[in-house]
Amino acid sequence: MRSLRFLPFLLLLLIVGCNREGDHYTHRSVRQAAERFYAHLIEGRYDDYVSARYDSDSLPQAYRSQLIDLAAQFMAQQRKTRGGILSATAMADTLIEADSSARVRLDLVFADSLREEISIALVFRNEKWKMK
Repeated sequence: MRSLRFLPFLLLLLIVGCNREGDHYTHRSVRQAAERFYAHLIEGRYDDYVSARYDSDSLPQAYRSQLIDLAAQFMAQQRKTRGGILSATAMADTLIEADSSARVRLDLVFADSLREEISIALVFRNEKWKMK
């Protein structure tokens, strides 16, 4: 009879242990990650933006520098043509369990009041979301 007292506690531990919420594989976390990555871009933190790529740890330094320069050039072009990107808000996402990836739709708002919807691919590796 004593061991039955602990049964609900053991079941709770089992449920919590199997829940993917603990590793942040959730709709909320993937949307937050996508918004954070684009916030890096908007704020001019191009190194952080490139570091958000899933392969950033294995990039040769010269190629990494080129990607940082390209991000800066892209944002300069956006400032010139549209006044810049003011915000990026996640509108929807799709989690793909088979390969621990996701697609997130972002709504970009530009300074000239135009909006653009884009889709980005992310992958969940080493307990973190990264851009593909």
